[in-house]
Amino acid sequence: AKANPDEAIDIVMEYAPQEDPEHQRYMLDTELDMAEGGDHPELSIGAQTSEQWQALHDYLVQYGGLPAPIEDVSRVFTGEFLE
Repeated sequence: AKANPDEAIDIVMEYAPQEDPEHQRYMLDTELDMAEGGDHPELSIGAQTSEQWQALHDYLVQYGGLPAPIEDVSRVFTGEFLE
């Protein structure tokens, strides 16, 4: 998808013809940016900071994705497999 984003969108549209191709491209570009570190381009693909995990945690708590807050988010994720 990263090497051929237009082709990736064409494939998506084959399976979801009701979707807007421009919106699909925006989502792809956003996801690729986030996978590559987003605001932290020094990170490798898949790596995240503790701040990013905390923000995700807070979002999930706010919208009911987690039943209760986690006391220490740093205890529930690791980047050791990316090193």
